[in-house]
Amino acid sequence: MTQLEELWKKMEGATHAVLREVRREGAPVEQSSDILTAILAVLTTRQNLRREWHARCQSRIARTLPVDQKPECRPYWEKDDPSMPLPFDLTDTVAELRGLLLEAKP
Repeated sequence: MTQLEELWKKMEGATHAVLREVRREGAPVEQSSDILTAILAVLTTRQNLRREWHARCQSRIARTLPVDQKPECRPYWEKDDPSMPLPFDLTDTVAELRGLLLEAKP
């Protein structure tokens, strides 16, 4: 589980680097638009899967399982966790990217 969480953290770091490049002033508009389109689809899917996973993990059925059979609700982190480059809830990030994409379109 620890190794999987470290890989998750690397994935979040790579995504953060892409987002930083897209947000960078002076980035070519056409290139940014292509990146925005690609990353927006991936982040929307990631957000939906996180919501589904969190709902299953916190479900009434999961809570009634014996302790040794309950799912571990990991990875999960709070919004201001300094060790993670992105928030667990990507709603604001997805909304920001949608806005940037609208601005980038002629």
